[in-house]
This record gives sequence, C-alpha cells and structure tokens, in this order.
Amino acid sequence: MKSLRRLQIWGRATLPPDWILGALALLYVFLEVGFANLAMNAGPVIRPGDFLIGVAAVLYGLFRGTAFHPAFRPDYRRWLASTPWTNRLPLPVGPIHLVPQDLFVVGSLCALAWARHPNIPPAYIVITFLFLYEAMLALSFAALKMVWYAYGLGFGLGLLVLVARSPVIALAVATALYSVTFVGLRRALDDFENWNLDSFDEGPVGMRSLDKWAQALRQSTLGFPFDSIRPTDVAASIRYRDGLMLSLLIGWWAFVLIPWNAPREGLLFPIGLTTFGAGFSRLGVYIHGYSPPISFWGRVFTLRWIIPGYDKVFLAPLSTFVLAGLGGNLMFMLPGPPVITACATVTLIVAAALNLGPTLIAWRLTGKHRLSARQLMANKRGEVQEL
Repeated sequence: MKSLRRLQIWGRATLPPDWILGALALLYVFLEVGFANLAMNAGPVIRPGDFLIGVAAVLYGLFRGTAFHPAFRPDYRRWLASTPWTNRLPLPVGPIHLVPQDLFVVGSLCALAWARHPNIPPAYIVITFLFLYEAMLALSFAALKMVWYAYGLGFGLGLLVLVARSPVIALAVATALYSVTFVGLRRALDDFENWNLDSFDEGPVGMRSLDKWAQALRQSTLGFPFDSIRPTDVAASIRYRDGLMLSLLIGWWAFVLIPWNAPREGLLFPIGLTTFGAGFSRLGVYIHGYSPPISFWGRVFTLRWIIPGYDKVFLAPLSTFVLAGLGGNLMFMLPGPPVITACATVTLIVAAALNLGPTLIAWRLTGKHRLSARQLMANKRGEVQEL
C-alpha cells in the first residue's frame, strides 16, 4: 500500500491539475463512444480521438514548459527570491527539465495511439511535445535576455518543422535542441538572483485584468508634453544585432512554412504581407504623435515640398516597398526555385524596417517635428483627468 502511495506521489510530480485530466478523459470517452456508434454506419476515416491525442500532446508540452518555470509565474518567482534557494537544490514546485515522469506521460499517449489510433504515429506525439516544450523555453530565454539561446532555438525549431516528415531525423533534431535548452536552463537558474522580469510581474499579458492595465497606464502617464520629453524611457531602440537576427529568423521561418513547389504568383502574397506589415508598422511607431513642422498646405505655399529633417522618417518604409518590387521582379527573372528568392526578399524587407536609420530615440529627440497633443493624448485623456 505504501509503495502504491509513493508511486502515485511520484507520478503526480509533473501532471496537470486533476480537473484537466478528468475533462480530457471524459471527452476522450465521449468521442470514442460516439465514433463507435458512427462506425456502424460507415464512419469517418479519421477517428475523433486522433485529434484529442494530438491536443493532449500540445497541452502537455505547453504545461511542462511554463507551469514550473519561475519566469512565467511572478508570485512563485518573488517567493523563491525571498528564500535561500540555490540551483544546487530542486525547485520546490517541480522540475523544469524533463524527468522520468514525462517519459511515462508521453509514453502513455504513444501507447494509446499505437493501440487505438493508427493514424497518429507515436513518434509525432513525442515530436509535438518536445516542439512546444522547447518553444516555451525559447520564450523564457528571450525574456531573460539570453538571446543567443533564444535565437538558436528559434532556428532549430524551424529545422525541426522542416524535417518533420522524417520521424527519425526529427527526433534527432528535437533531442539536440533539448540539450541546448538544458544547458541554457542550468545557466539561467545559476543566475536566478540577477533576473530582471519587471514586465512579467503582473502576469502574462493575456491574463491581465482591465483594472491592472488602467493602473499601470495611470502610473506611467505624466500628461502632455511630459510623456514625450521626459529624460528616461524616451524610446526603446532595437539593436542592430537583434534587427539582423530577427530578420534572418523571419526569413528562415518563411522558408520553412512556404511550400517548395509554390507558384511564383502565390509567393507575391507573403512578400506583400511582409512589406505592408513591416513598412506601415515602422512608420506608425515613428510618426504617432510626431507631426510635420508645417501642414501639407504650408509646404505647398512656402515651396518647402521636402523637409529633410522630418521626411527622413519615410526613407526606411519606402525602402521596404522598393525591396519588395525588386525581389518580386527577380523572382520571375531568376532560374531555380522561386521560394529562395521570396524568402531572401522577406529577410531584406524586415532588416530594412528594423535597422535603417534614424533610430527611434534619435528621431524623437532630434527630428524636425512637432508634438501632437491630440494624437499623444487620445488614449490617455481619461487617466490624466483622474490624476
């Protein structure tokens, strides 16, 4: 009896809450019974339980990557920081790295798929679990400013998707990526006392209440024009290193996700989508609240059609459209697979939007513009009145 109790405690170390397990079990039984009734009348080729097995692997991967990680649990992180815990001790809530209990859970899903769901190869359950688990840890590395681990996992997860048709190779890639996450996780926990996750203290963005959003906004609102000219936190400029790496990462994922045999005409859509998204996002961030020194008609009547100190803000967005046009034409002119040209064009477009000058802080401090109270305070008028 005691051994059974110890086994139960051992198995509960990494399992989700009981209500989640119970809901999944009841839904699985309901789908399987419903399928059995439908199968008597020429049932579907794909069993409804196949989908639920995949969902269970996805949910467990997300759960294992976030539920025990202090970076995703602010209260747990603050409590842990107040204790004499060190990385030489196990985490109180549960381990972040994979343990034998994970093998038991994922192995149970694989055994169920092998016994009753031949449409779901067991290897893909393992790959799905590892992909989601490693993706969550990549997000934690990005939040902890361990950028090279985050970028490495970002490129590696793309490779995992690219070779997913070959289960053996995909499992090898997923295993190699786990070794990277394990080393990065050890380094992150070794430096736990230096973590700076103030932006996570209110919980995940999607979980914040409207009251917390309003309170945070009121605390950061000084009123016009002080919100724009205060000396601290004037603007967050992206580093050239990050701009280059992010553009390469987006281009790589475009190569991963776009079919190799996609027609040239169809590849114009991702190029156009990237161009409009990157170009107008860049322009919106820069000019929101920062109007030209004179109006349009002022330019016309004073013959100042171009104001270099202000109009330089349009150069980077315009360059994205120029690059899109050149890449689209080269895609039809160059021999070979057009996917390569399209992905290279996407990379250059994002790199231009992120890296071309002026930097955001230089633009806001030295640009030839005027602060527009109407735009800057459109979303803050109520908070300013309350203060």
